[in-house]
Amino acid sequence: MKKKRLLFLAALLVCSVSIRFTDGAVIYQTSFEKSEGYDLTLNLVGQRGWVGDGTGGNGLVESIPDMGQQAYIGFFPPTDTKQTTTVYSPLNFTPATSAKIVKFSVVLQFYASTAGGDDEFRWAVYNNNVNRLFSIDFFTDTQRIYYELQDRNLVDSGWNFGFATGPDDGIYTLEIWMDFARNSWSAFLSGAILVNAQPIAQQTATSLTLGDIDAVWSIDNIQSVGNNEMLFDDYTVTTESVTAVPSMLEALGMNSRRNFEFNLFTQPGVKYSVDVTDNFQQWFSLNEFVSTQSPAIFEDTTSSSHSKGFYRLRQLQ
Repeated sequence: MKKKRLLFLAALLVCSVSIRFTDGAVIYQTSFEKSEGYDLTLNLVGQRGWVGDGTGGNGLVESIPDMGQQAYIGFFPPTDTKQTTTVYSPLNFTPATSAKIVKFSVVLQFYASTAGGDDEFRWAVYNNNVNRLFSIDFFTDTQRIYYELQDRNLVDSGWNFGFATGPDDGIYTLEIWMDFARNSWSAFLSGAILVNAQPIAQQTATSLTLGDIDAVWSIDNIQSVGNNEMLFDDYTVTTESVTAVPSMLEALGMNSRRNFEFNLFTQPGVKYSVDVTDNFQQWFSLNEFVSTQSPAIFEDTTSSSHSKGFYRLRQLQ
């Protein structure tokens, strides 16, 4: 994945902090282990409630060290001309008043094609009415990451991903946070923010429920199917005991006025404070605000007055 450049300007240090959160109730969790009843010799579809559509490759492997068994999609070409294969475990979850924020987490690893073409792997979120809400798309030809909302327009996240060159290489953790009360979702890949505060549903008549979260293999050229594949493990869906999706503060550097600037990734309608300290004992609020757009640039007009500073973005409500 593309690395962000670290900034070292004078003696000013920057600390990016997201809100604290705790795990809530488990909606669904699996690690695809033999002890859970998964059989390495069979397709994933048909085991432990997993269903699918399409005839492309899917199953189980032992590949990532110290992680037991993983599921995969791809590698083997479909037995027909359909270009999409989808696997999922039905969730059929309707958020309650006390459980409006849901987190999906999964470990990922991608392998490039050694023969044939390049394709797309996707994580697609559907509601209980089988309406596709949004997706995160990994394109193996460019190694670029995109996302799609209900309008199905591809939006570049600005991030790349890398292929595994061995079993313990190129491992990522994808997190998707969904705030059903605010109709907002954000996504993180191994700590980097991929998507921030986008609508779960763009159409007002769409039911804000969680039907399933699908792993998808979309073949670019059915006449030259690649053997690329996506491994996934530790597939977990939980409700979270927080009042908003995690926020993030990202350093941009010194501007022309010699003041330090940040990108603030927040959730619209939520109140925050940008705080600073030089000793981690006393924190001072530079600004309290209710988010109206995200990301937004924040400028610390006091930064030239202190030799070093550590910053945090703190949720107030």
